[in-house]
Amino acid sequence: MQVFLARWRSGVSVKFRLLSWREHRTLFFSAAPKYAKYLEAYRKAVLSGPDPKDLPAGILFWIGRKLLEEDTFSGNPKIVAEHLQTARQALAANYLEAARAVVSHMLHVPWDKLDEVDSPTLFRMLAAAEFVAGQTLDPADPSRPADPQAQPDPAAERKKAIRDYYRRRIEQRRNG
Repeated sequence: MQVFLARWRSGVSVKFRLLSWREHRTLFFSAAPKYAKYLEAYRKAVLSGPDPKDLPAGILFWIGRKLLEEDTFSGNPKIVAEHLQTARQALAANYLEAARAVVSHMLHVPWDKLDEVDSPTLFRMLAAAEFVAGQTLDPADPSRPADPQAQPDPAAERKKAIRDYYRRRIEQRRNG
């Protein structure tokens, strides 16, 4: 759970968490007025801070907007792309997180269950996932640049060529 601490010059300090997907969806698509959504988001997400009755409206508005409109779940493509790129970089830089993702996907192990396994079990599961996939997942040194002599994947090049072909066809139809 990601936790934020916001402090204002007036001395008001609020500690809050992000909303879950279900909480966000329920509030975001609610027919209630915007201020009521912001108030409910504040009540659900605040871990410590003043009661909403004692809170200046601007602070409530700022936190509500942060939780409902500037969050990844809001669907804003710019915000989603930014968060997705950050998550990809974090996953690529951490071998163990990448291994967890492979094990979770290949062996259908829930993500939270992997938090409870010890290292020998995780690596036994990773070896099993590698066996099933038919490929090894060797750790790479993130400080070392990628091998410049590596051959490009022909399947990936074929997919790119097909994607580019369809992109050109769509553009021709739009412009034609």
